[in-house]
Amino acid sequence: MNRTILFFVSAGSQIGLGHLMRCLSIAHALRGEGISCFFVVETEYVHQVVKEQGFLCYQLKQSITNGDGIESELPVLVYLIKSLEPMTVIVDSYQVTKTYLATLMGHTRVVYMDDVCAFPYPCDVLVNYNIYAPKWKVLYRQSYQGKCPSLILGPTYAPLREDFQNLPPRESRLDVQHVLLSTGGSDPENIAQKLLSLVQKTPDWEHIQFHIVIGSMNPNKSELVHMAQMIPNVQIHVAIKDMAHLMQMCDMAVAAAGSTLYELCACGTPTVTYILADNQIPGAQEFERQGLMLNAGDCRQSDFMLHLFEKMMTLLTSVKMRRMMSVQMQRTVDGFGAKRLAQELLKNISKP
Repeated sequence: MNRTILFFVSAGSQIGLGHLMRCLSIAHALRGEGISCFFVVETEYVHQVVKEQGFLCYQLKQSITNGDGIESELPVLVYLIKSLEPMTVIVDSYQVTKTYLATLMGHTRVVYMDDVCAFPYPCDVLVNYNIYAPKWKVLYRQSYQGKCPSLILGPTYAPLREDFQNLPPRESRLDVQHVLLSTGGSDPENIAQKLLSLVQKTPDWEHIQFHIVIGSMNPNKSELVHMAQMIPNVQIHVAIKDMAHLMQMCDMAVAAAGSTLYELCACGTPTVTYILADNQIPGAQEFERQGLMLNAGDCRQSDFMLHLFEKMMTLLTSVKMRRMMSVQMQRTVDGFGAKRLAQELLKNISKP
């Protein structure tokens, strides 16, 4: 059998890079198992990111982000499947349709990366590593009304980069000295600017160093850099390479409820999270329910910044809460999820 796996991933300035980054982590783990990985992407920037990671990549001539529709990609994808004869294709896109996945299944095994359980996806293996996913096992089985794909569920499979493996247990300081602010790859609501304004207007925080991380696709990058230069206790990091080190250095974090939360768990960094999009609601709520993080709510609401300030103050002033969070976070995510997931995928797609 050809030991190649194809990845079809949606990523870009409008939807961020979360899907791409988790697939790259899986691809690195698969490469460690002797598998060749080949990516199919939609934009030049994403194509460049994949190539820099050392993987073969094909950029589609048309993009669904331009309104063409994901099914317009099928002729090219089917051609690549017939040419490369991969073991499976891994699909990570919210734009998928039943027709799209069913067409792919007519030519190869399909693994689908899910977060939302929008409909019974035609696939052989369904992966949902989110904190709430084990609760959805019954929901998945009911939605398929019979033949359910193999399910790989829960944060034990969270696919993180190798930097997040073998991290030591966190030792919490009595006083918070460093705070990480992470607003995602593209930050469509420009929360970074609101956070900078909050820091600037809060004199009680002058002794705290704030580290704000902005993605390379953030359209407000130059304005944010200029604004940060005016605030003495703010340091800005653009497209940072060693995120694990920064997370370990910081005593707490504020972060959107995406894949970054699993990295923060591996580092044991106490976190206030917030909701940036509807698909993040169950994750943010479940992290808080399990006592792993505080949830400041939806950043699209008018009173969001007030809620965020209150949650930040709660965490800033309670070393007991921060210590309890750190222990629980590192118990939940240990950084080896990508390796586990790669091995489980290979086991499932090797079944006759």
